[in-house]
Formats: sequence, structure tokens, C-alpha cells
Amino acid sequence: MKKWVWILITCVVILLFGGVIGFEVRKSTYHCPVITPDTITVWDTVTHVIPDTVPHYIIKKITLIKHDTIWGTIDTTAILHDYLSTRIYEQVWRDSLLSVDISDTIRYNRLIGSDFRYRLLRPQTVVINRIDKSVTNYRYITGGIDVPIKNLNYIEIEANYVGPKGYVGIGWMPEIGGINIKGGMTFIRLKKIK
Repeated sequence: MKKWVWILITCVVILLFGGVIGFEVRKSTYHCPVITPDTITVWDTVTHVIPDTVPHYIIKKITLIKHDTIWGTIDTTAILHDYLSTRIYEQVWRDSLLSVDISDTIRYNRLIGSDFRYRLLRPQTVVINRIDKSVTNYRYITGGIDVPIKNLNYIEIEANYVGPKGYVGIGWMPEIGGINIKGGMTFIRLKKIK
């Protein structure tokens, strides 16, 4: 066969061998992020108030005259005091889950205020998933050696800093006697095979 066919076969074998080795090393060194579920039980101690507006009724006056006789003495001051006084009526409902307090204020024979309060008696469960992202580190310092196939005089020793966007590194060739600067960027990010 021709020389370029052997070079092509050698490159394909090296790429496959390097891919298998790299995949196995990556599989043993890379770990998925650790998700720690943390369950918190929260007791609601706040009394919630729902503001209630006083209903506005359309008042229609109907005149009704009925004559009646009351035997006894009438205390007009007591009637006016009762009419002008403010009365507060409270209702309380309690259950194993909820406590409700309603307070109505009556004056002038009308509802002038209403207060609706409730409090949850059961604890609320909140689940917080904490993700430890320290294991998803995509920054490495790598070291290696480049061995050319045709001429072993051009062996290169290298050190690279690899990050999520690309890499930067230096290399040294004994044959040239100088330092090389390397750099590259990430074009395709491969997903992990499950």
C-alpha cells in the first residue's frame, strides 16, 4: 500500500486509542454533581389578616306607622346608649389544621367593621435541593509528551492549562532547543453518555 494510507490508518488508530483511554480516564475522574435534598419543617407562627371591607347596602326607607301602647316607664337614655355603643362579636373556629378568628363590629345597628384572621396549625414541609458544584470543575493542568511517528527527534514535552473555554500551554522541544506556546478554544462540548 501507499505511504499515505499507512499514515491515515496510524492516525485513525491513535485517535481511537486516545479516545478510549481518555473516555475511561474521564469516567473514573469525573463525578456528577452531588444533589443533597434537605427537608425543612416550617411552623407558621404569623397570624394572617384578610382585610374585609364593610358592605354597602342600598337603603330604601319604608314608612310604617303602627300605634302601640307600652305599659311602664321608658328610659330614653338607655335606648340611646345602646344605639350609640359599639359592640364587638367574635367567632373562633379551631381545627387540627387551621385556626380562624372573625371579629365583627356593630354600631348604629349596622356592621361597621369586620376582621378575618387565620393561622395555620400544621407544619409546612419545604424540600430544598442543594447542588454541590465543586465536583463539576472544568479547569485542569495537564502534562504530556508529543511523539512524532516519522522523526523521533521532534519529541515535545508540554504542560497545558485546560478550562471550559479552551486551553493555553507551553512545550519544549530538545531538537529545536526552544519553548513553544500553544492555545486553542472549545468548539464542541460532548455530552456524557449514560
